Amino acid sequence: MNTHIKLERKDEVGNLILFAEDHSKPPTIDFNFLNELETKIREIRSEIESYRAVIIQSQHPKYFIVGANLEALKQLTKDSIREWVRRGHEVFNALEDLPLPVIAKVKGYALGGGLELALACDFIFCSTNAFLGQPEVNLGFVTGWGGSFRLPRRINIAKAKDLIFTGRILNADQAYNIGLIDFVGNEQELDLFINETIVSIKKNSIIAIGMVKKLIQNSILNNAEMSCYEEAVASSVCISSGDTQERLANFFQKKKKK
Repeated sequence: MNTHIKLERKDEVGNLILFAEDHSKPPTIDFNFLNELETKIREIRSEIESYRAVIIQSQHPKYFIVGANLEALKQLTKDSIREWVRRGHEVFNALEDLPLPVIAKVKGYALGGGLELALACDFIFCSTNAFLGQPEVNLGFVTGWGGSFRLPRRINIAKAKDLIFTGRILNADQAYNIGLIDFVGNEQELDLFINETIVSIKKNSIIAIGMVKKLIQNSILNNAEMSCYEEAVASSVCISSGDTQERLANFFQKKKKK
């Protein structure tokens, strides 16, 4: 049962909506899904000036993504699994590298590759019915699409080991308490919080947001000297942009009136 992705744009926000062909079934991941996700990411990049943020969500109220498609799993061998893992890394990295804020709106279960997809986003905002986990070890697998490095960055190494080694599935409150997710609330509260976040983002320079997002990502691997250098270069790019010049002019004008 294939999972597909719709891209809808409204008020400069791209909504990537995940849905299984049989709408009663949970979304899952296979090569077709990864190809579709890559295509949608490219579409967003091709019209990047038209977007201020991206939201990834499932059409199903009880499932975000429950992991790999079972039929895809059955086809894996010791040789083919390397391409399977490589392809997932390639697409999830492309999502992470979008120069826009990306929000995972999680309702229901986000397990295995589903949680790894959410981890590739900047924020994970959840409804109270969310459940999250990396249960790959139950089937004798390791995390294959970024869980081994993105999860420890979010919740520290010891907590990541505990979640992965035990295969434990956390409810939304438990996930929030260890820092795995960034917000939890009922559906109305979730929608309101996302809208407020988007409004705040839209007030600010998309050029600066895109550049500082990259700076933060690079800081994980960079030493302090390299991060200082990259901040200086990014600052030069920002101040050279018309957007920053206009914002500065408005700021100084308001100060003069006071």
